Amino acid sequence: MTKISILLPVYNDQDFIKRSIDSILNNSFKDYELIIINDGSNDSTLEILKTINDPRIKLFSKENSGLIDSLNYGLKKCNYDIVMRMDGDDEIKEYKIKTQLNYFKKGNSILLGTGAEIIDNNSRVKKLIDVPEDNINILNNMKNLKTSIIHPSIMFYKDAII
Repeated sequence: MTKISILLPVYNDQDFIKRSIDSILNNSFKDYELIIINDGSNDSTLEILKTINDPRIKLFSKENSGLIDSLNYGLKKCNYDIVMRMDGDDEIKEYKIKTQLNYFKKGNSILLGTGAEIIDNNSRVKKLIDVPEDNINILNNMKNLKTSIIHPSIMFYKDAII
């Protein structure tokens, strides 16, 4: 079975972080490490994180330096070849990891993103977002400033990003 790293940078996500992590822990796919990077949150995010007890969780805290720095820092902490991204206000469906990983490996991808459902503060779906499925349309969407890749939905090979 393939193991993956899930990279989850957080900053002041106290209202959403428990649901986000619960959606990961309750996922049908179980072979992962969850790398959480607390980017200097000044609300109760860190305290909430410390109450969640699961051996797959590896929590790191650092001074606030922004998302890109947190992702780079977290990438170095990931121990597996395949990395999946999430943000502190994201929730995933029960079979998301397994389904995405199957497509990822079958398609010989380097990076694979998904569409998404935009949810409100009560996890109710407000809008669906589809993304293009091929490189040409992804690039065309980028050129036209349309949705091309939903950053916290991606799965990728760590070495390709590094």
